[in-house]
Order: sequence, then C-alpha cells, then structure tokens
Amino acid sequence: VADRFQIVRFIARGGMGEVYEAFDTKLQKRVALKTILPEFSRNPEARKQFHREIVVAQEGAHENICRVYDLVEHREPENPAADADGVVTCLTMQFLDGESLSARLGRSRPLPLREAMEVIEQIAGALDALHRDGILHRDLKPSNVMLVKQENGTSRAIITDFGLAKHFLPARDPQYDSAGPSRVGAPYFMAPEVLRHGEATIASDMLSFGLLIDEMVTASPAFPAASMAALIALKITGEPVDPRERNPDLPREWSETIVRCLAREPENR
Repeated sequence: VADRFQIVRFIARGGMGEVYEAFDTKLQKRVALKTILPEFSRNPEARKQFHREIVVAQEGAHENICRVYDLVEHREPENPAADADGVVTCLTMQFLDGESLSARLGRSRPLPLREAMEVIEQIAGALDALHRDGILHRDLKPSNVMLVKQENGTSRAIITDFGLAKHFLPARDPQYDSAGPSRVGAPYFMAPEVLRHGEATIASDMLSFGLLIDEMVTASPAFPAASMAALIALKITGEPVDPRERNPDLPREWSETIVRCLAREPENR
C-alpha cells in the first residue's frame, strides 16, 4: 500500500472503514492501517471525519489515547475500494496488540472490581487529557477501548476511534468547530441532550463514561429497551435501573457514582 506498507492481516471492519495490521517498511515497525470504505470515500463529510480523526488524535497526546501517525493516499485506478480518482484514503496508527473492552465483557461480565478500577482510572486520565485540550470524544463505548497486555502482565486501556471527536473551545481550529449539533455515536451510549437536539458537551462524554463503567460492573443494561424508539424514550424521560439491582454485590459508593454520571440533566452529572 502506497509503496510503503505491507499488509499482514485483516483485523476488523467498522462503520466507515476496515483496519489491517501492516508493516511500515520505511520505519520498520508494525502499524494499524485503517481504510475508508468506498461508499464513504466519495462523501466530502465522511472524508472530513476521517481527517478529523488524525488531527484530534494527534492533539490529544496521552499514554491511554491511541496514537495516529499519518494520512496515506494509495493510488490504484483498478482497485474497487478506490474513489473516482483511483485513490484509497487510509490512516496509520499505533498497532494495539490486545482485545477490545467489548470483547472482554463478552467473555465475562461483570468484571472484578479491581480489574474494572484499573480500566476506569486509565480511561478517566485519557478523557481528562482530551477535555483539557478542548476535545470531546463523542463515541466512548466498550468497542472503542482496547486492552493491551503489558510486560508485567497488567492491561493498559487505550481509547481509540476519534472520527466523531470535535473541538469545543472557540480558540481551536474552526474547521473542526463548525460541525454544529449532530446526533452521532451509538445511541445506547449517547446522552439525553444529544438524542434531543444534538448538543454535546463534556457532560455528554461523562454520561458515556458512566455507562461504560456500568457495563463493566453489572450484568445487564442500565436502560433495557426492546426497540430503538423505546431506548430513546427511556433515555430522554426515564431513569436507569439502579446498578445494585443488577449487581447486589456492588458497593454503594460505586452505584452512587454511576447514577450521578447517568443523571438526565447535564449539570447534575
């Protein structure tokens, strides 16, 4: 790819692209290579989102944030993944050898509190770094957190996927401030105010973080619903099921913290 990257294997397919393990022959290192799918490559807004992922991730430097290296344009006119100009748009990022938090929870839920606390502290540190830099993630969920094994046997939690992230400070690049209100992200992890009118704030990220914590330490959803319409109505007008009802062994302070993160009104989180 681009006369530089050797594809090693396919890793995963997401909403907008595919991710591969690749070897960078110039830097002699493993990287993850993410491509934008052809149905999105012709959409200017989708391409802007792809570029945003690079800019925001590079600005939000932190050991628990996935490093994004560069934008790559691979030219191959006969490639079905290419756009009308024969270009496949890719980005390269830190290769994370591990599993997603979503996969970990799929094997065993709830997590032991000590394991959950380690993940929580690391994600909190990364979110704090983003917010201090004037960046909202807007898509925090278990599938966007990778657990990477360290040499000492512990796991390091790393936030990934900044395609929906945006700046919220007026002094930042207006190209990324001008997106305006939008209902983006996974509805289950979206805050009520985002579902209502698309306005995201730090408090919106905090609600997503609260739901992520809830997923780790309970055995069932905080907002059970049989349909998308029922879920949205429950998020906007209802209340979450108390975490201690879904995990009787959960300490009270954990439950109170989660409930506060999930408060319907942003100022109460």
